[in-house]
Order: sequence, then structure tokens, then C-alpha cells
Amino acid sequence: MSWLKKILGISGVWAASSSGVLAEEPITIEDLVPAWKPSVERDIDKISERCHFYLNQTKTIVVFSHGTCVIVDDGLPGDQSYSQAKTKLSGFLKAHPDFTPMEMKDGNMVVNTPHIDTLTVVLKETMATHADLIEENHQKAIPSHEVILTPLGHNIFESLGYNALFGRSFIFWDAQELQPVKLLRSTR
Repeated sequence: MSWLKKILGISGVWAASSSGVLAEEPITIEDLVPAWKPSVERDIDKISERCHFYLNQTKTIVVFSHGTCVIVDDGLPGDQSYSQAKTKLSGFLKAHPDFTPMEMKDGNMVVNTPHIDTLTVVLKETMATHADLIEENHQKAIPSHEVILTPLGHNIFESLGYNALFGRSFIFWDAQELQPVKLLRSTR
């Protein structure tokens, strides 16, 4: 059994085979993360500044290479802040947490995973510039074994959902790579 399966406490999923017989299929990391890793360039400095601003600069955050911001305990030395952030973010893959998109007054969108203190910002200019690409690929931003219930139906979305899935795909990406790039301390 792989390390991921041990962590998740699963050995496989049951699925009908072509012969109609139920058979266990192994779970892979590809089953738990979206296929889409957007090639869109993101302004990590602006994203991290917006995350810190939306948190009223009252939280210390560690920023990862694809723009995920993880809230950590105030007052920790830098290396401990990074370690705590990596531990929290790695939990994203294990828990497959809920996420909440919030449209902000400035036109940006926050994608928040509240129970692991993780968020990212999808900048309004990114949503505008890449709207067609985001809409075209939003279904690839859903892991193969995930079903999201919306008022429109199972895995059916409109622009808010497209952009939220786009933002969340970067959280998945950062959770796989775990490369912190910046620490922003609470100023209040």
C-alpha cells in the first residue's frame, strides 16, 4: 500500500468493470487532484498582499509558489512558520476539504478552505483576461472522484464556480509541491 493510501486510510475504490463485476481499483494521487494545472502566470506578490489585506493584517501567513496563503501561529520563527504551513497545506490532500468562494468589493475572488486556514485570491484581471480558458477547463479542475453539489446540479457551474475551481486548482498544486516562497507577519 502506498504512503498516500496509508495516510488516507484507503486501499481503493470499488467500481464496476466492463464485465459488470465489482472490482477494487487502486487509488492514485491523480484520482485525488485535478488534472488541470493552469499555465496562467499569477502575480504572487499581489495575491499575497491581497490575502494579507483581506485578513486585516492580523494573521501571519506563509505564501506558496502558486499563490496559496496559509495562516500560521503568530510569533513563530521563520523555519517553524514554514514547517507549520507545510503541515497544514499537506492536510488539504488528505481531507479534500470544502471550499468557499467569496467575491470581494474590489472585484477579486477569495477561495477559502476554512478548516485548514488556507486561501488564495483570483485577481479580477486574471478572471477577465482568461475567462474563456477558465470556463473551457473548469471541469478539469475537479478531481475524478469528486462530486460538487450546486444549485444547478452535480458538477454544473457558472462563472463564480469556474473561477473558484480555477483558484482551488492552485491550492491543490501547492499542496503537492509544498514550496513556500514568502512569510508575511501580522502587523496588529
